[in-house]
Amino acid sequence: RLLRDRSHLDTLTGVANRQQSSQAITKLFSHHDAVCFAVIVVQNLKQINLDYGHEMGDQILRRFAQILQATLPDSAIVGRWG
Repeated sequence: RLLRDRSHLDTLTGVANRQQSSQAITKLFSHHDAVCFAVIVVQNLKQINLDYGHEMGDQILRRFAQILQATLPDSAIVGRWG
């Protein structure tokens, strides 16, 4: 069960991975007539990685995921695709 649960998560951020979030979004669209959908891009992440190192970029992604999970309702699907 632990392996199955972990296989659904992005190892860097701890949010749903692309496959898991895609499945959840597909299910959501099939059961609701109206939904809110947002794709968020961290601008200049490549440059941040070059200037400050990948660990800094990773910290930004982890923190952003934590903020989204803490701010959005439990019914929200938060996933990482990049």
